[in-house]
Amino acid sequence: SMALVLLLTFALGVVFGLLVSVPPMIGRMRKIAQLKRKVDEQAYDLEAADRKLTEATTQLTALQAVPNPSQIRENPSDLPSATLD
Repeated sequence: SMALVLLLTFALGVVFGLLVSVPPMIGRMRKIAQLKRKVDEQAYDLEAADRKLTEATTQLTALQAVPNPSQIRENPSDLPSATLD
């Protein structure tokens, strides 16, 4: 009879412990899932920004390779002549 009371008390303690600990576990699991989604979104945004930066760098390099129209002279006579005095 005493063993039955102890067993029943132990079982009730286990059930009560589970009832107390499960809701916070569920809350943590939801928070973890939310944070994982946020990390994935930020990783996608970072990759998009990196692609834009690479494209802008490529365009800048291409623009630097093209001479400035104000620096191009149409007539060779426009070139400054070197005079030795």
